[in-house]
Amino acid sequence: MKKFLPASLTLALAASVLSLHRDVIHATGLAASTHVVLTLTGSNTHGGATSTKKFHVSRKWQVQYTQNCSSIGVQQPFAVSVYDFTGSNDEAAAINVSGIKVHGTHHFSHPGTYKLLISASCPWQIRVRG
Repeated sequence: MKKFLPASLTLALAASVLSLHRDVIHATGLAASTHVVLTLTGSNTHGGATSTKKFHVSRKWQVQYTQNCSSIGVQQPFAVSVYDFTGSNDEAAAINVSGIKVHGTHHFSHPGTYKLLISASCPWQIRVRG
C-alpha cells in the first residue's frame, strides 16, 4: 500500500524548492541548471600566455579562476582577456589580479562566441559556466 504526503505538506515542500531555486538564480545571476562549457588547467611556470579554443554560450555566463603560487611563495600577476568573435560585445581585459593564491568568479551578461587568453606565471585553472 502506497503512502502519500498530505497535500498541504506537498505544496509546502514544492514552494520551498522553488524558493531555493530562485535564490540560487538571484545569488549567482545564473540559472541553477548552468553547465561547464570549458575547463582548462595550465602551469605557465616561465610566464607567457595560453589561449583557449573558441566556445559558445547562449545565456549569461561566468569565468571561475584560480592561480596558486605557494610553491614559489611570491605574488604573481594573473590575467584573463576575453575576445568576442560575434563583434557585438567588447568584454576584453576581464580579469587582472595578483597574489600568492588568487581565485574568483567574473560574470558576463552577453551570450556569444568567445576565446580566452590566460596570462599566468604559476599553476592555474579556468572553468567557464553558462
